[in-house]
Amino acid sequence: MKSSSDQELVKLLARGDHRAFETIYSRCHLPLFRFAMHMSASHEIADEITQETFLFLLRKPSAYAAEKGTLVSFLMGVARNLIRRNRRDTSPDLPLEDDGIEERIAESASPDSPLDHAIRRQSAAALQAALLQVPEAYREVMVLCDLQEMSYSEAAAILSIPLGTVRSRLHRGHLALLDQLSRVTAQKSGVKL
Repeated sequence: MKSSSDQELVKLLARGDHRAFETIYSRCHLPLFRFAMHMSASHEIADEITQETFLFLLRKPSAYAAEKGTLVSFLMGVARNLIRRNRRDTSPDLPLEDDGIEERIAESASPDSPLDHAIRRQSAAALQAALLQVPEAYREVMVLCDLQEMSYSEAAAILSIPLGTVRSRLHRGHLALLDQLSRVTAQKSGVKL
């Protein structure tokens, strides 16, 4: 079943085939979770969004149209809408909890000395904090293209925007991220911008 196409798997899922769901889950879970994690900076919200996305697919497998793109792209579009709804439903003034994202990012790198590990943790935390300060429209494109390593056309399909807009938002997002990181660096060194 691992070699089945997205369309075949969704058809099997619609007929109640639990193995099809397991295959879809194994293919799509990690990219969905990473996307939700980068967009929300919360392990709990990312888990919830990922679960809700798969529940949506279970309830409405007919919503997926293979001619519009891959299944993971479709599911990321669903997750994007759920993240936006979640953001509207929660107060923007709530502080972000310490969900351990720095440790998970740092663990994926090869271990060197304890000092190198600490530097990577601090850098990952600074990058995640700066990324969260980038406007959402730019952050979405950066997460999809830079962190999820999707093509511009895949990102355009997920976000329902033209290819040129993806390129423009990615460029502007990079500039905004660099600006945020330089502000953090300047604050640490006591320089006023």
